[in-house]
Amino acid sequence: AGIDARMAMLTEKLSELDSRIGEMATDYVALTQLAQEKEETQRQLQEAEERWLYLTDLQERIDAQKAEKAH
Repeated sequence: AGIDARMAMLTEKLSELDSRIGEMATDYVALTQLAQEKEETQRQLQEAEERWLYLTDLQERIDAQKAEKAH
């Protein structure tokens, strides 16, 4: 559940950064800073998604092992 919330927060942050980038179209310094922040946020989201996939796969394996033992 925690990773789902983190992914939602990062996705929302990316949306906010996109809006701010549009507002700062003429401010090169602000655009550069926002672009760097967006890149870092995208990296964090990718890491969270990879972690979520790993944990989901692990849970499926555990469930499969439990099912095998139950039979």
